[in-house]
Amino acid sequence: MKHLVTLARRLCLLAACGMAAMLPAHAAPATVEPFRWDPAIQRGTLPNGLRYFIVPASKPADTLGIQLLVHAGSLEEDEQQSGVAHLVEHMMFHESRDVPEGIARRMTAMGWRPGVQYNAVTNSERTLYMLNLSGKAQLAQWDQGLFLLSQIAGHALIRDTSLAQERRVVLEEWRGKLSARERMEQQRRLLLREGGLQPLRPTIGTERSIRTQPAASLQRFYQRWYQPNNMALLVVGAVDAAQVEARIRHWFAERPAAVLPQRADRNPVLGNTLRTGRLQDADNRSSQVGWVLRSRSDLAQDSAGFRVRLLDNLAEKLLKQELVRYQPLRPSGVRSVVARKGFIGGTTFTLGFAATVEPNAHRAGMQYLLQLQHLLLAQAPDEAKLTALREDLLAVARRTPRSSAGWDAQKWLQELQNAIADERVLQDPAQKGPMAEAIVAGIRNEDVIAHLRGWLQSPDRLLFMLAPGLKPVPLPTPQQVLALQADIAAKPLPAVPQPPVPAPVPLPELPPALPAASSTLLWRDEAQQVAMWQLANGDRLVWQYRANQDGKLRYVAESGAGYRLPGATGWQWQLAAQLAAASGPAGWQAAQLRRWEQHQSLGLSQAQTTQRLTQSASVPADKLATLWHYYQTRQLHAGIDPALLRLQQNSLGRDSSAASQAYAALGKLRYPLTAADQAPTPAELRRQTPAALLALWQQLVARPVTHYLSGDAREADVLAAANRYLAPIPRRANAVTASALLPRPGFFESRHAIAREPVARVQAYGSVPMAWQGERALQVATLGRALHAAMRRSLREEAAGVYSVQFSLKLNPDTDRLESEWQFSTDPARLDELLLRVRAILAQPAAVLDDANLQTALEYGRQQAAARQADDDSRFNRLQLSIRHDGDTRYLSRSADLAATLDAASVRALASGLQLDRNLALLLTLPDPKLMETQP
Repeated sequence: MKHLVTLARRLCLLAACGMAAMLPAHAAPATVEPFRWDPAIQRGTLPNGLRYFIVPASKPADTLGIQLLVHAGSLEEDEQQSGVAHLVEHMMFHESRDVPEGIARRMTAMGWRPGVQYNAVTNSERTLYMLNLSGKAQLAQWDQGLFLLSQIAGHALIRDTSLAQERRVVLEEWRGKLSARERMEQQRRLLLREGGLQPLRPTIGTERSIRTQPAASLQRFYQRWYQPNNMALLVVGAVDAAQVEARIRHWFAERPAAVLPQRADRNPVLGNTLRTGRLQDADNRSSQVGWVLRSRSDLAQDSAGFRVRLLDNLAEKLLKQELVRYQPLRPSGVRSVVARKGFIGGTTFTLGFAATVEPNAHRAGMQYLLQLQHLLLAQAPDEAKLTALREDLLAVARRTPRSSAGWDAQKWLQELQNAIADERVLQDPAQKGPMAEAIVAGIRNEDVIAHLRGWLQSPDRLLFMLAPGLKPVPLPTPQQVLALQADIAAKPLPAVPQPPVPAPVPLPELPPALPAASSTLLWRDEAQQVAMWQLANGDRLVWQYRANQDGKLRYVAESGAGYRLPGATGWQWQLAAQLAAASGPAGWQAAQLRRWEQHQSLGLSQAQTTQRLTQSASVPADKLATLWHYYQTRQLHAGIDPALLRLQQNSLGRDSSAASQAYAALGKLRYPLTAADQAPTPAELRRQTPAALLALWQQLVARPVTHYLSGDAREADVLAAANRYLAPIPRRANAVTASALLPRPGFFESRHAIAREPVARVQAYGSVPMAWQGERALQVATLGRALHAAMRRSLREEAAGVYSVQFSLKLNPDTDRLESEWQFSTDPARLDELLLRVRAILAQPAAVLDDANLQTALEYGRQQAAARQADDDSRFNRLQLSIRHDGDTRYLSRSADLAATLDAASVRALASGLQLDRNLALLLTLPDPKLMETQP
């Protein structure tokens, strides 16, 4: 099960993966006011120390979240217990004292699905067990949910036989995380968290520890840390709080409190040190220099701690403002600099600067970062801008809601979970708002400056360098870094060029529209509130005049101008469409395009597929005429910005990573690709000109369009705007439309030994010809969910060969194909064994349909169908499908009954005629021992 990283403590490292910050202490106000809890939370503590928190949230109706939080993670392991906390989490779903068949099996029998109704996560500090119930049937099971969590909390039985099965699943979870990104993360953790336990206690453990940890080690961890006085229970949703409290006492009061072992310090050891390090990986493509400062902070749950955190907010904003100020000093080879801050454990923070540099400009990047630190310490910031930052934060404090009454259950659960996990008070908004306002009003500019400089003066420092691939990068010694700092400090401060005042961007005007044309009503369906008009240029306008819930109009213009048209390659059609959309009308600058769209509060999104080109927007009714005038302008007066074309030409690079190679191989495996479907070479891309691409765009927009509109407006206004702006656009009747890219029939398998990790990855795509029909599409999706459960049961629960498997079925309305997609990762030695299992399921899907799983899938499908019926976007999509396939509203009219037509017999009948293993493209990525040996 996935690892949890609490939002309040998430580490964001550097430009690519985030970075963190540190906070110095500042003088607290004379009177310190403790935080008080939000009164909407009903809190209590059982005699054995278990804490519980109940919020009877009524929005949305018929939902309930129950969570058991154990304050124990990988940091509670001893040196011989690597990965035990996570293994214990997995074992909690096996046997217990009162559920001998296993918690997971009991939950499945109740109709709950893993990852949906129940789940669990572990991180370095805690383990969380989650139940998410919805619908009246599931809500009626809430007491059983509490019972099952009480079994996890104190009555689990960790047996060797179950552990032998589960450790194979956990091993595949470990294997599935192997990647270049994870390799880089491990190196980052070692550098940033040096001196702490976290780098030494990976939550997943190691391959060896997963294979060898005995049940006795897990049992010892469970008995030490799974104690009621080390747990909290959260219940949020449509419940009677008094009734829930009584059942919590019934299920959880039995076990007595225990003496907990001493916890390891969450903080890394800091010192007056300067470290240097290098990050490298064969698949890395980034080039960076990082400068990181570590320090401690005050997390007190009172007004003094609140003041520190508000100073954090202002200091970080000031820092980002100052980085912009010093941009003119950035040397050649340094592309950009960012600064981030955040927790790295306990009360320890880092402040990190990351310079993205050219591959040979690491020294220039290092020198610039050290110069930035010196300037930030020595130069006074712009007082006026700093005052503006304080005033902005004060305005935010004044707007802060004074009540949590508007929160829904999901927000309540997330906020409460984060607070309890981080041992914080979820503060009463009636106290928080006025407290924030008073604190910010008392903060002075010099307080913010001192706060920022406190971060910058931390004696615990780290410089690291990151280069593409295994390219060697000269790493300076700490003494060399100190010498460079001294040299920078000895020189006069450089003069910072004042950025030129940007010339005001003129607000462009749309050109005059073409002379208006006419339109003819073809038909009207009052029952569905839909009408269709034929425009004078051959386009069609389809309007569903039923009001949308947000009061806006939704608009889509759709044509057959996909990128698989004759006359040019696919990438040329795509490049022409993308650049025309990004460039805007001819003669407009990019800044003018942005300003016009901001001024008008509207935009026109564009998407292109193999078969279709669409523009879409959502606007108030009084903006419709402006939107369609803009649409006409972009159809007739588009330009191709040469600067944007050069940017595209310069950005094309050769990615030789395993993922890129696999993607290219998969395309060749799935489709009968022609020369027109190939990616461009750098030389081909350089030969493109704005004039040639503009000519392609003009061919694209010459194809007839169907305009779809939904929402309430005056019909006279809609028709007047359509006649003025849509009907006059010239089209080319009977223009060829783009063809679909259909998969090759037959079975194709390709194995590629290109991975650097000991893992086999499977990507598979299949297709079966099947005409699209709305009811059938719902049956297909429901069958896909049932087959996913069957595949998970076979591969994970029976074979213990995977951690997770993805599987989906959909009926593609564009290709009239039932399309399957599935993927998993596993031990290379077990690959063929598991593929045989999957192909057996695909060959006879009807034979593996389990009644319980099918019933769960049916219930979910009905809920989704009913929810879409009330959703404006879903209804608009169904209108387009109905017109595209039937030319009228018949599918739209039938959609209200979709949920009622879904039953077990129809899904079984669909499955009985399917052989999903026939037309299949199977890409298998395997490890290459030689590449694995090249890893540092």
